[in-house]
Amino acid sequence: ILAIFISFLISYSISNPINSIMKLMKSVGEGKLNESSPIKGKNEIGQLSSSFNNMVDKVSDLILETRNTSK
Repeated sequence: ILAIFISFLISYSISNPINSIMKLMKSVGEGKLNESSPIKGKNEIGQLSSSFNNMVDKVSDLILETRNTSK
C-alpha cells in the first residue's frame, strides 16, 4: 500500500505541472497572451515553463511591433 501511495505522489508531482502548462498553452492559443506559467525550478518542467513564458513574451512583443508598424 505504501508503494502505491508513493508512486501516486510521484505521478501527481510530474503530471500536475504538465497539465498546468497544457492549460496555459490552450489559453494562449485562444489569444490570451497575458498568461504566464508560475512553475519555477531547475528541473525539466521548470525549464519548459520558463521557455513557455519567454515564448509568450516574444509573441506579445511581435504583435505589438506589427500593430505599431501597420499604423
